[in-house]
Amino acid sequence: MDNKDYKLFTLEDFLSDDFFIASVKSPVRQSTAFWQDFVASDPPNISEYLVARRYIESSNEILPFITDREISLLWDNIVAETGLNKPERRPRRKYMLYPAAVAASVLMLFALWPSDDVTRHVEICEYACAKADSTESREAKLILSDAKTVVITDKEAEIRYDDSKITVSRSQIPKEESAKYNQLIIPKGKMSRLTLSDGTKVWVNANTRIVYPAEFTGKQREIYVDGEIFLDVVHDDRPFIVRTKGLNVEVMGTRFNVCAYDKGELERIVLVEGSVRVADKTGGNKRVLEPKQMYEAAGGETRVEEVDVRKYASWIEGLYYFDRERLENVARLLSDYYGVSIVCSEKTGGFACSGKLDLKSDLDEVLLGLSLSLPVVCEHVGDDMYIIVLKTTESQP
Repeated sequence: MDNKDYKLFTLEDFLSDDFFIASVKSPVRQSTAFWQDFVASDPPNISEYLVARRYIESSNEILPFITDREISLLWDNIVAETGLNKPERRPRRKYMLYPAAVAASVLMLFALWPSDDVTRHVEICEYACAKADSTESREAKLILSDAKTVVITDKEAEIRYDDSKITVSRSQIPKEESAKYNQLIIPKGKMSRLTLSDGTKVWVNANTRIVYPAEFTGKQREIYVDGEIFLDVVHDDRPFIVRTKGLNVEVMGTRFNVCAYDKGELERIVLVEGSVRVADKTGGNKRVLEPKQMYEAAGGETRVEEVDVRKYASWIEGLYYFDRERLENVARLLSDYYGVSIVCSEKTGGFACSGKLDLKSDLDEVLLGLSLSLPVVCEHVGDDMYIIVLKTTESQP
């Protein structure tokens, strides 16, 4: 990379940069992480970066160079299709590029990419990165604008967007008080159900942040997720796109679960009904899922397998199903759901759990159930903190 300042790159610079081209065409873990950090830094040339990336993704061959006339034509098409401003040109060298038929390629690219999609994708990703409020707070928050934040005290709040108002539990807020994008932050120990402006229902799990427009406009619907949600997407003519740190999931009308934390490596999509198309941020590893299939991505590797969807979607009904799940993973889920710290000792974390937990019960009952089904006891060691240790002769009833 030769310590290049990519924040100063023009479209032409991106299209001629060997590292950038290789990152798009043959991504590896290090290059993917590099460009994710670049986007997260909110660079001033993010639009040119995204246009260059999509252009290269749509290309299949390499030709000697692109001419000044072709660069000008490329920008003319981009300006016409997206409304982006054409930048001032700088003295340039010859640019290696994919491929020659620039005008035809650009028209084909934007036929697949709705005319306002470049701007909208940039905006929601910029907002998600720039407004990344923490889920560590004890209270749920609905951030409507820089000047308007609603603190939600209910454990399971209902939020609904209508034509003229936003209903939060028992309160109503005029929609004009909302900015273009809103952010719902649900901390550990709480959940929420959100009805978006198109009628799509979203169950938001604990320790989750979701960014979405107050009103869907244009040719597609788009949200950003950091955490876990379950969606029941209303069908209409516009695709519905869920963006995460590393994945894009496109649907029309369907029911599915998304688990993808910005700070975690594993991202998981589980389809209950309908059909979804999944791709990573580079546009690669594309798969179309069928009902009862799970897509997992981690460390540059992906896999698809058939699963029992109850294990991944039953949390919206206040239940957890486990099939030989490690106890330390169960403890982590319970920690998020009940908003306390539950950890396993070194000797108990690997125990396999199978069965069902009713989360509508209080925590003490749930922990008692674990101690009756496994050789463990759950000790209360401080304020909102438990440790699961091996059961001894003295601790047995």
